[in-house]
Amino acid sequence: SQNIDDFKDIENRFVISADQTNLFTWILDIPKKEIIRDSNSIKFFGNQPKIGNMPETAIENRNIHPEDVEIYREFYKKVYNGENNSKCEIRWKISDTDEYSWLKITYTTIFNQNHQPIRAFGTAINITDKKEAEFTENELSDLEKEVTQLRSKINSTRKNIESLKEVNESILEAKET
Repeated sequence: SQNIDDFKDIENRFVISADQTNLFTWILDIPKKEIIRDSNSIKFFGNQPKIGNMPETAIENRNIHPEDVEIYREFYKKVYNGENNSKCEIRWKISDTDEYSWLKITYTTIFNQNHQPIRAFGTAINITDKKEAEFTENELSDLEKEVTQLRSKINSTRKNIESLKEVNESILEAKET
């Protein structure tokens, strides 16, 4: 039918454009809870072209950072419930390493004629550099606050020392008279 052909054409364009960029892409078959990866995402995420029982498989395989598991589950609930444009930022374990990369993941949902979610186009962008810059910026901000507090304490201590000097001088003057 025309709708299926249109869908396949969109799907093909999506995969081709993703291969030409630094995007990682895949398709989520919502009723099956299965992702179908393109070649670019297979290189980054591992060699399985299809993964079922999402998001639980990724969680059970310890691909998701432990602190991000609930964010990831909630994200998938939104997609499965038909949210059209879902986004999240999580840490994903890089294939064959113990390191995590920060990813911004987005799903755009496709609906059937009955307005039921049937597929979603998934994209992921590696935002590790951006996140590390944010952390560095936050650390610098915290350091600036600490420096400001230390300067305030130093100024207060200087005033106390000057007051003590004045008191000491007054005592010395009083002793001389």
